[in-house]
Amino acid sequence: LAKWDQFGQAALKIAAIQTGQDDTCASFKPSCYTPGDKIHDALAPVVIPKPGELQGLDLQVFEEITSHYLQAHLPPSKYLVQEGVLKFDTHGLFGEPVSSFKITKRSCIETGWEHYFKGKETVQTISLNDLDKSNVSIPDVELKESTTTKPPLFTEASLLFAMYHAAKFEPNPILRNSLKESKGIGTPATRPTQIAT
Repeated sequence: LAKWDQFGQAALKIAAIQTGQDDTCASFKPSCYTPGDKIHDALAPVVIPKPGELQGLDLQVFEEITSHYLQAHLPPSKYLVQEGVLKFDTHGLFGEPVSSFKITKRSCIETGWEHYFKGKETVQTISLNDLDKSNVSIPDVELKESTTTKPPLFTEASLLFAMYHAAKFEPNPILRNSLKESKGIGTPATRPTQIAT
């Protein structure tokens, strides 16, 4: 996988973590390998084709399975979360005596798996210029640490579901309508064979 542009850096990072050569993260066992009730085992890329060898839907399915597999082996992202609640003595929409507004700010302290698989987020600044700041007080501030949840690995059942509902993942409206009309990729009889290949 190190030869694939979109997976190379993540694969090298995982290899360093699992062999204990990464100073930023201790080796760990992903939750997908812990015992528990599972209907199906998670799907993993078994044969790694050369870049450019796969085309079309085969490439999309391979990329989805591989990215979920790699994400499971990377550490979670960690955030500091600040939350503020503004309360105003007004009558709200339903006649309540106090209207409350919640403001949340998340600051990433460790990017984890998101470093390799999430695009840059644009931060939208909200201005409170019209607020009379002389009458606003902040009685308490609480800072929480949180971690992200990685997308779950595909199982045979979830991949079959995704193949049937492939239109949900298609951004192009023309292709999306075509996938809706054809009821996804393949037929109920051919989907398991497509997964096996």
